[in-house]
Amino acid sequence: MKIQGRPAIDLDIIIRLNEQEARFLDALVGYGWEGFIKVFREKLGKAYIEPYEKAGKELFETIRNELPSILHDIDKARSTFQHETE
Repeated sequence: MKIQGRPAIDLDIIIRLNEQEARFLDALVGYGWEGFIKVFREKLGKAYIEPYEKAGKELFETIRNELPSILHDIDKARSTFQHETE
């Protein structure tokens, strides 16, 4: 029997967005991955983005699934606060 160790290097990046940046990102992914990548390829080419298209699609899906509820919560909190101060 032989035991071999294989070290792995992993990277996690945390990006902090303000509300307007988050709303921009939500709007951007709102066009959908297919629409985005089609226009991107037509206007800017595919050389740089092609190796990362699978990851891009997953990123769009993650943002599209998670960000709207966060923005909804802030809208709801803001609305509640405004009604309480009136």
